[in-house]
Amino acid sequence: MDGFENKLKMLRTYKDTVFCDLFSDKENLLELYKSLNPEDSSCTLDDLSLISLRNVLLNGAYNDLGFLVRDQLIVLVEAQSTWNTTILFRVFLYLAYTCREFAAGKYGSIHKNSDLKPPPAKLYVVYTGDRKDIPEVLSTRDLYPKDEDSDYHIRVRIIRGDNALGISHEYISFCKIVRDVVKVEGYTDIAIKKAITICENKNILKKYLEKRKVEVARMLSDLFDQDAAFDAYIEALKRELEDEHQNEKAELQNEKVELQNEKVELQNEKAELQNEKVELKKQLTENREADINKYIKLAINLKMPQEDIIQNLEKDFELSYEESKQRVLSIIK
Repeated sequence: MDGFENKLKMLRTYKDTVFCDLFSDKENLLELYKSLNPEDSSCTLDDLSLISLRNVLLNGAYNDLGFLVRDQLIVLVEAQSTWNTTILFRVFLYLAYTCREFAAGKYGSIHKNSDLKPPPAKLYVVYTGDRKDIPEVLSTRDLYPKDEDSDYHIRVRIIRGDNALGISHEYISFCKIVRDVVKVEGYTDIAIKKAITICENKNILKKYLEKRKVEVARMLSDLFDQDAAFDAYIEALKRELEDEHQNEKAELQNEKVELQNEKVELQNEKAELQNEKVELKKQLTENREADINKYIKLAINLKMPQEDIIQNLEKDFELSYEESKQRVLSIIK
């Protein structure tokens, strides 16, 4: 599976690529910030500084978008098409590294400033997938028992198609259009042109696409090549797994036949043992009846009182009083 893992490490989806390229333009970045924080109408281009992380995390990973507002507020935004709660862990790491870089750039060393406090931050995920049950807020407190004590709390706001505004809504729509076109046209140049044309006609990221159409087409083409190769690999992997499954199924069938034969043998042995048990029980019953009658006759010959004979039968042969009495009377008659 090493090849598969290497492919995964190499892949960046069109959502990530276009997302990063789209918001590397500060005008688009400002529009995004205002769509996320419409209450801050006074923010300008000069108030924003890109601080996205590059090659600082595990395996050279980096976050999609990080920017600083008025040199005070840190905003981290991640694009995600598949849903999982791991995003909380990743955003936590991104925020920690971003705060470190922020402090180092502004104060030089956090150890030299006794009044330094972590800057405020807003954390977002722009979800572009199809699931409908995505929460508006994802929090570490939602993942653990309510009585579990934790000294940190991470909360991420989820931007979805139904609550997105402005350019963030356009970006989500762009992703959906690309996804829908690919379902029909496949990973082809036709799909690229068709998706871009649809977006332009619907005024979705129109200025960006008009300005960066060639670059967007190239990014989508590179991704499609990767996705086509990835799909081919997945198909080959499926066939390999199906072959293994068939072999395992045949082996399991053979084992099932063997177990069935063993089961039949065990049932035969059980039947034989049952017959032996019945025969033995019959023999013991006959011997017991003979012993009871023999005892009663001997006791009568020895002129033992009838009541004593009955009590001894109760004790020695575990008979009830009435049964013991009937047996003694049957012999006496």
